[in-house]
Amino acid sequence: MVRSHDSDDNFSVFVLSFFLKLYHKFSPEVSGIHEGEATQRANRSLIVCAKLLGLERGNFQDFGPGTKLMQQKIWQFLIMADMYQGYTYGYQLSIANGASHIKFDDQKNLLDQNFDQFVLDMFFLSLKFNDKLINLLNLILNPDGSATSAVCQSLSNFEIIILNEAGTFENCLQNRESDLRLSLIKRQFSIKNYLVFATFLVSIFWHLFLHFEDQNVNLSYYYLVKSTTLVNELLIYLPTALSCDECLFVICPSIEKFINRANQILLGLALRFSQYRHNSVRDDAYIKRLASIEKNFVKCIQFSFTILDKLPSYYVNGKRIKSVHSILLNKLDSFEFASTSKKLPSPFDVVQLEDIFMRSQIPDFVGLDFQTLQFADEVMMLNFDVKDRILDFDKYFHA
Repeated sequence: MVRSHDSDDNFSVFVLSFFLKLYHKFSPEVSGIHEGEATQRANRSLIVCAKLLGLERGNFQDFGPGTKLMQQKIWQFLIMADMYQGYTYGYQLSIANGASHIKFDDQKNLLDQNFDQFVLDMFFLSLKFNDKLINLLNLILNPDGSATSAVCQSLSNFEIIILNEAGTFENCLQNRESDLRLSLIKRQFSIKNYLVFATFLVSIFWHLFLHFEDQNVNLSYYYLVKSTTLVNELLIYLPTALSCDECLFVICPSIEKFINRANQILLGLALRFSQYRHNSVRDDAYIKRLASIEKNFVKCIQFSFTILDKLPSYYVNGKRIKSVHSILLNKLDSFEFASTSKKLPSPFDVVQLEDIFMRSQIPDFVGLDFQTLQFADEVMMLNFDVKDRILDFDKYFHA
């Protein structure tokens, strides 16, 4: 493609590049393959082009009917994509930090202004959480480390606003709009955003569980329970989400990513409780409960496979995830795999163990009643740094 200094041509190339990025993000045959570093490079390239066109300064030029509004929407999308790269892959924020929500121009030439505004509100729904999320990301992604107490408090604040604004995953599946078009759009983006944020939250919960494992059994138990509770909540309702055929194009990539991350956690927990069982010197009833919890985690993974099987056949990443996790699941209780793992005694008392058992069950999960601010005073008393990147899952699982 020939580069041109003419602003009209630059804008045309920019828009073409943007729509190619959207295709790679949502198209079933490539979705997920170009995630991570490749997506970050594409985002940076688009951000550079957008800055050259003056979008960062609010200099939205008129290249023809509707082009000014298009630039505003694209710049808003780039802010949202920058946030996504931060809380999904742990990249430093490029433009989202300090960026404000754009007020879109009224366009009288639109066929249905009210419908267009509704679509915009739903598409950029995640941006209403920006303030709390940016504060949390700045703590987590700080290369110099952040106080654990500050991370835990910021995490609780983010959870609260998610609960207040989005409710539970079951709420996202409910139809509250009389207009079929509005109902469909609201449902698919509510499901997608909840899945994306749930994937982020279970990652943080899991790493905080690991962080507190050798230091504070109450906090370790707290974040373990929060992680398994959120995973089970979504696993139970995902088949219902997949029953909406019109939503699949938007929600399937997020379902694949959530199950991939959830199964990594469940595999880690199953291995841990296997180790607890092998190393336990407690009574037989305690050891049997450890074995039951381990089996529950395995059942959760097997249940997730049934969800992946429900994805349309052209979502090939689901098959890859199931194949890899099936191999790991089969190796979970093998002698050579267990013998090279860290020898861990169970730190949990009988009451905590019973609670973990209840919350790890599929499909008899009852509901989310674990309060996010429990142990808050204990968290705020801590004053040491988290030097590791909390979002770096690959580093942990390949260590």
